[in-house]
Amino acid sequence: MANQTVDPERAKMRRWRNVMCPDSEPDAEIHAIDAAEQDLGKPAAMVTRIRALISRIDSLSHYKAFENIDFLLDAIGDLDYPGSPAVDVLWRNGQVDDVRRAHAKAYVDALGAWLSGTPLSAAQGAQPDNTDLLSRIYETLGQPNEEKKWLAMSLRKTLKEHAYTPWDFIAEYDDAAFICAVYESVLGRPPSGDDLAFRIEELLAGKSRDAFFAEIMGTDEHRRGHLYGIAAHLKLREAI
Repeated sequence: MANQTVDPERAKMRRWRNVMCPDSEPDAEIHAIDAAEQDLGKPAAMVTRIRALISRIDSLSHYKAFENIDFLLDAIGDLDYPGSPAVDVLWRNGQVDDVRRAHAKAYVDALGAWLSGTPLSAAQGAQPDNTDLLSRIYETLGQPNEEKKWLAMSLRKTLKEHAYTPWDFIAEYDDAAFICAVYESVLGRPPSGDDLAFRIEELLAGKSRDAFFAEIMGTDEHRRGHLYGIAAHLKLREAI
């Protein structure tokens, strides 16, 4: 049987199979993590194996989900694979309750602090409800190196994709980026310069992002776009 050539980009995307569809376009954060991998050259076999385990995280609703995360943190800190984790038995499509979602976000924040090089005391001051978890993660991961950072970045991104709601991701962007994204996603066009300036002023004056989004969703322009789409769909059905 002839040797099959493995597409490096396809193999890389398989590492993200638990957070994105195979044909999806990677976002900026995934591109940055993949660039960090590129800088590593060829990771050690054990590092690659730990990364493969991160790719198996699939449901925060599983009763061993956080035990699995702690297992992976131990593996990253030691750059070693200590045994068989429960990640192999995770089930899919479970509902994540608010308590588990908040707990996963706490891991995301703690990993972010460690990755940024923030001293533990400063991180605990910024995250007063997260002090014990911060202490544990800082102690477990130890001193950073490039392999640990790549693995921690990969774990953090995976947890974000499972724990964050759309509004959590939106909160990471400033008002101007949010306004432009709403216009382009809902109306199919960017805002004019005047529109953008006016909408930024509205948000600065206290209007919530949710209220702004609801307003754009209710505009005549948005409804007209959908009506044209509905009419086109009906005409195509009539032609069949």
